[in-house]
Amino acid sequence: MDRLDRIERPRFLLMLTMLSFLGGIISIRNAVKKLFFSDEVDSSETAFNFSIDSNGEVPSFIQKMIDGVIDFWIAEQEYSLIIQSSTLLLTLASLLGVYFMYSLKRKGFLIYVISNLVMVIIPFIYYFNNTIGQLYVSIQFFFTAMFIFLYASQLKYMSA
Repeated sequence: MDRLDRIERPRFLLMLTMLSFLGGIISIRNAVKKLFFSDEVDSSETAFNFSIDSNGEVPSFIQKMIDGVIDFWIAEQEYSLIIQSSTLLLTLASLLGVYFMYSLKRKGFLIYVISNLVMVIIPFIYYFNNTIGQLYVSIQFFFTAMFIFLYASQLKYMSA
């Protein structure tokens, strides 16, 4: 194949796909670790230990923050199987979309967008009543939206 016949992959798209591959590998590692290698912890005992300091008194603002973290942690333990298994599957789908975009195929963008938006929606459902969970989902949504917009700017280099 002649060099003029090939479409060169833009460096920015290469950088985005490499960052996505790295993030996907880290996400898969974390999901597998939480699914198969997590220790069972008594959440009520941990919550009690976090709630009381040496004097037995905690300022109300700090106590509310601690309660939010504890509620988030308990919800994460309670729904861990659902969230981690869906994260694992959706991350694999997302990486497939990234691979297609790396190969300059436009269908990868659609796969990437759908899998990443569902990956944000699932934790939102389970952490909706928790302030710390809402903060977590908001940060996750910010980075997801940022990558979707950055990939959208590269659609002109991809073919159908």
